[in-house]
Amino acid sequence: AFPAAQRRQGRRGTTSETELMAAAMDTTEDQPPTEEEPSSSQEALSPPPKEEEEEPSTTEEPSAGPSSSSSPSFLEKAEAFKAKGNALFGEKQYKKAITQFARVRAYTWQPNGEAAQYAGNRSATAKLSDDEKKALARLDQIACGNIAQCHLNLDEPRKCLSFCALVVGKGLDSEHPNKDLLVKALSRSAQACLKANDLDRGQTFVKRALALDDKNNVARVTYKKLRDAYKSYNDEQKKAMASAFARA
Repeated sequence: AFPAAQRRQGRRGTTSETELMAAAMDTTEDQPPTEEEPSSSQEALSPPPKEEEEEPSTTEEPSAGPSSSSSPSFLEKAEAFKAKGNALFGEKQYKKAITQFARVRAYTWQPNGEAAQYAGNRSATAKLSDDEKKALARLDQIACGNIAQCHLNLDEPRKCLSFCALVVGKGLDSEHPNKDLLVKALSRSAQACLKANDLDRGQTFVKRALALDDKNNVARVTYKKLRDAYKSYNDEQKKAMASAFARA
């Protein structure tokens, strides 16, 4: 393994950086929602713009429809903020997009662990159906993924990794409830590590992504970039060693 801190490598590969961003951004998820399947309540909203700055990414599954009620449901409100965030992302206004995606999480958060035990039936989400809870949980991961992509585009790899970790979780990859979002989060994490010159960690992330989906375009391109970065590093090390021996 090579040291974590290494010289930032130039972008390489056959796919342009602009195309890679689009693929990494989940249409419905990180990139303007193309990834998520629209919920029944969301149909009234204008379809989120496609963001293709990295590589084409698959669309996300639609979130479950909101519960019938005269007032907007949590899911409807969250979808509305997500649509605004996607529109801002399409305009490359990443900081403003982050604000909108953060507002999505205000409606998708659900208490768990001790918080859930304390809240009991008093929690607003406790009255939701299982399908609605799953839809909110997925939408929360989508928002985290979108925020991570914004930070990646803003050249803030550490913040990107923090939000990717919320999607990846601590469980086994094989047990993750949303495999498509997991692959995107792992690929995005590898890209962030590449920006931070943490090649060893980046390789770990991208290998996990390819193990789940060996045809994912973003993961494949990122893997090639990491491989090229390793080669460049090795070449520099050889030159440094040769120079050191020549002076001896």
